[in-house]
Amino acid sequence: MAMRGMRVKPAAMSGNGAVLDVRREGREWVVEFMSEPHGGTESLWFHLECAGAGNRRIRFAWVNAHVCLGTGSAEAMANVRPVVRLGNGDWERIEEVEVVERRLGGHYVTFRTPRRCHRAAVAFCYPYGPEELQGTLKEVGGRWEVEAIGLTGEGRQLVRLHASPDRRRRGRPGAYVAARQHAGETPGSWVLDGIVRAVAAEQPAGPLRGIEWWVVPFVDLDGVVNGDYGKDSFPIDLNRAWAAMPMRPEVAAIQRDMQYFAEGRARRFVLDLHGPGGGETRIYQMHCRKDRPRAQREAARRFNEMFCAEIPEQPTERLGVVPTYGTRWDLRHNLSSWAWDELGKTLGVTIETAYQPMNDGQWQGRDDYREIGGRIARAAAAFLTRRSRRAG
Repeated sequence: MAMRGMRVKPAAMSGNGAVLDVRREGREWVVEFMSEPHGGTESLWFHLECAGAGNRRIRFAWVNAHVCLGTGSAEAMANVRPVVRLGNGDWERIEEVEVVERRLGGHYVTFRTPRRCHRAAVAFCYPYGPEELQGTLKEVGGRWEVEAIGLTGEGRQLVRLHASPDRRRRGRPGAYVAARQHAGETPGSWVLDGIVRAVAAEQPAGPLRGIEWWVVPFVDLDGVVNGDYGKDSFPIDLNRAWAAMPMRPEVAAIQRDMQYFAEGRARRFVLDLHGPGGGETRIYQMHCRKDRPRAQREAARRFNEMFCAEIPEQPTERLGVVPTYGTRWDLRHNLSSWAWDELGKTLGVTIETAYQPMNDGQWQGRDDYREIGGRIARAAAAFLTRRSRRAG
């Protein structure tokens, strides 16, 4: 949409947002928009670009925040801290939002660019796509091999990264990591970025180098490129498509790859990186539901002990959650259940990292996500080698 030279549209990469109105009010522009579901049921992710602002501030009104996942209450909306990039500058977090009561019920969120600008981009959280991944792989200097393992529903190459301590692969402990089953959950990618960097930087005698790492950075690559949120997407949520006969081509390709990963490997671990509801502010492990086998729940508890040991500044009771929310799909068909049932009782763990995590009253940024990723990698290595910091 354009008005008197001001143009607003979804970003070229991972763009999302239906622009409802662009207008001038006093010395600033006002942009009203809604997050788009993009072929699913739920909405949350947005990523817009503005040009022609004429060196004025821009106030954004996210008018359907009240129906987006995890931001339905005024309290949750008050925790939202989108990110903005002015001109060719870097992304920065919005420091303050305003929660506005709707005339006929509910609330919405408004926020402003921190300074005047000619161009700006705004997103629900720090974007992360193939370009950011390529930048990281270039920085770490060839430590990771990249291989295509299949094609997405739209025909893009689905890639898997691989890092091994040496050529002797069979029998090595192994960790298989997946991110972005829900395309808009970019915190999972920034955590994964930290894992990739931590493994690459590890010294030869370090614990991370004793593990063979297999990593799928974008499970829903089509959704990442297209700007989907991805939660409860059609025809089926990717994290509910893990049946014995998988319901998405990406899942089918990853299942085959995970079977190769599991061959001849007595100690193995699967890590699934997500982002939770939009108003949450913490990181935690999503525990198995109570109807899962006791042995699986006990294995998840043992990993949680090592996870907690790596994040001592957070109360232990805040680092684990048993899911009780409803779902539109079959709960048996997620990655963690499939790994346990079909890969010889391989533990699969889901880590949820908030879009706006808070620690000691401070909102966290990209380097904090990366640090979390390094800690999770160490917890995975401890689990695979049966060592924990608390155990000495």
